[in-house]
Amino acid sequence: MQLKLLQIAAMIRYEFRLHWRGRALLVIILALLVMNGVTALVMSQSGDSMPAGLVINHSAMAWATVGVTLAFLLPIIVSDTIPKDRQLGVRELLDTLPMTRAVYLLGKVLGVYAAVLLGLLVVMLITGVLDLLLFGEVNLSRFLEIWLIGAMAMVILNGGLGVLLPASQPNRRRAVVLVIAVLILSFALSGTGFESGSIDTYFNPVRPPIIMYYLTGVAGTFGGAAVSQFTRGDVWLSIGVGLAELIAVGLAVWGWSRWREAQ
Repeated sequence: MQLKLLQIAAMIRYEFRLHWRGRALLVIILALLVMNGVTALVMSQSGDSMPAGLVINHSAMAWATVGVTLAFLLPIIVSDTIPKDRQLGVRELLDTLPMTRAVYLLGKVLGVYAAVLLGLLVVMLITGVLDLLLFGEVNLSRFLEIWLIGAMAMVILNGGLGVLLPASQPNRRRAVVLVIAVLILSFALSGTGFESGSIDTYFNPVRPPIIMYYLTGVAGTFGGAAVSQFTRGDVWLSIGVGLAELIAVGLAVWGWSRWREAQ
């Protein structure tokens, strides 16, 4: 057990460094900082007196950029996490080590989580400081709920699927194409899922309940009013279903790896 824990920790460090040495994650984090900063400046200068709920409205604007990024862009930028090892020959090197498939997959997923969550922590702190400086206040409970529940859930669910779903692909290009196709299909089939909840809405990888609740239910779009048809219960249900999907995909990838190794 101790050896497996050490191997997982080593995989996390390796994957963490790999993502931060690349450009994609850094570009996305910087883009989120710029977009949140620009919207905060524009909203703070939109009138001589601060309109009611302006801080909450900026939380909605910040979540709009963060939520969409985590739903659509994050799975794409992490989709090559496993295929690139096979394409570059790293997978064959790792196969010579006493490392199980489960340890390898878990280390890859947790490494992505560590890299992305660190970047989001920076975005969260800077956004909070900007809100405090420009608006003079921060609704701490709503602010933390948006970032620590909404954003973290999207990272775990969509980031994990982005790593595991294309794990069987032989190269990075096919991995990216597969994830893009799944996201486009999920969005196309969402229908009215962004307006009201139905059973298939909770299984949708785009996570409409989470996106819409934190956009309109908690943050509010007009004067901080809660106008979302989704509730906090819908958010937790979507998270629970998403975790079940993530576990199912992970087990499928593990089983496929064992089968492929036996051939």
